[in-house]
Amino acid sequence: MNVRKAFSLILVLALAACALPGSGMAGSVPDPERELLRLHQINIGSADAYLLTVGDIVILVDCGTNITVPISDNAGNPPLFKYLEASGIDHVDVHFVTHWHNDHCYNVDRLSALYGTDDTVVYGPSAE
Repeated sequence: MNVRKAFSLILVLALAACALPGSGMAGSVPDPERELLRLHQINIGSADAYLLTVGDIVILVDCGTNITVPISDNAGNPPLFKYLEASGIDHVDVHFVTHWHNDHCYNVDRLSALYGTDDTVVYGPSAE
């Protein structure tokens, strides 16, 4: 599945999740002071990550490292984690990994340790 199709699927799933019972959104009047949907394209060096928030649901697509810089020099990709912190993100509900190259998946373990919860779901292109 290419990235554009995967991202379209993510958006549809996120919007559908808002309508699920128990999401706090179905049948309620939206609060005009609260942003319902935010989409951020995050430059993480040699690739991009995407941050999607739908209400309180936080979805992240990819979390790699800048492969143009030696991993020892950008260990953990500080720009990605600084961006998440600056955006007020304190957890990730769903994390999609588009494919298993370092510029897209390098920080899966670190992201899970910093932002994962017992309910966080990580999706990838294969069981590996």
